[in-house]
Amino acid sequence: MCDATQAVTRLVVRRDGTRFQIVRCARCRFVFVANPRGQTFEPVQEEPAAVPERARHRQIKRICDGVLSTSAGACRVVEIGAGWGGLAQVFARDQRYRYLGFEPSASRAAFCRARGFDVREELFRGPDSIGMPVDAIVIDNVLEHVEHPAALARMAVDALRAGGLLVVIVPNIRDVRQLLPRWRRRHHWRPHHHINYFSAHDLRRLFAHHGMQPRFFGLDALGVLRDDLAFVPRMLADAIGLHPLGLSVYGVKPTTAVAGTHV
Repeated sequence: MCDATQAVTRLVVRRDGTRFQIVRCARCRFVFVANPRGQTFEPVQEEPAAVPERARHRQIKRICDGVLSTSAGACRVVEIGAGWGGLAQVFARDQRYRYLGFEPSASRAAFCRARGFDVREELFRGPDSIGMPVDAIVIDNVLEHVEHPAALARMAVDALRAGGLLVVIVPNIRDVRQLLPRWRRRHHWRPHHHINYFSAHDLRRLFAHHGMQPRFFGLDALGVLRDDLAFVPRMLADAIGLHPLGLSVYGVKPTTAVAGTHV
């Protein structure tokens, strides 16, 4: 996340005969895998029976509704890492939006296109990938997989219009569920795929670098109570600055250029 070249070993994890070194940057204290191996996503996966739409997809839509409510005309939304089309399906129900997804997995991209979603089988490469500034960019459970997360965030911000919305969701290195050994091994330290480990502080620095005031979803993402009842405790915790589970953050691109420093 910065240009430092020194790091301190935090943990060594063995997976499938590979020894992964998880380190903390000596300068910015960001935690990452020093020796990632191969692809950090599954290129071929078994198709689900239906589009796996999750509660967080509807919550992302509500955040967009709130921030972009005054936009004239259709709002262009880009998702980096479209997956199996859960967010695409949510936006497809609302004619105010034009959705475009980028997905490196051939099987996932094909699954989305077969259902009429505009998803390209390619990596997102910034403004050149879309041709014109867009209203919102969503990076949902992607930054933990990429070798240069700060660079991807920069490309996303560059592709936003002034006043555009950036949404980022990542696992939380301080997730309280890691206190359970079985959950920790299966979901927390996954160095084949998760090579970056974010804290709330890391996301604040990342957004601030681009002149953005980050906001955690909190009650801003709350919809019909019967649909989100299970998420109310987490939303309330977010609202008062406690983040016991994953991290869901959004920010608005400033209307004037910001001269940033290294994240």
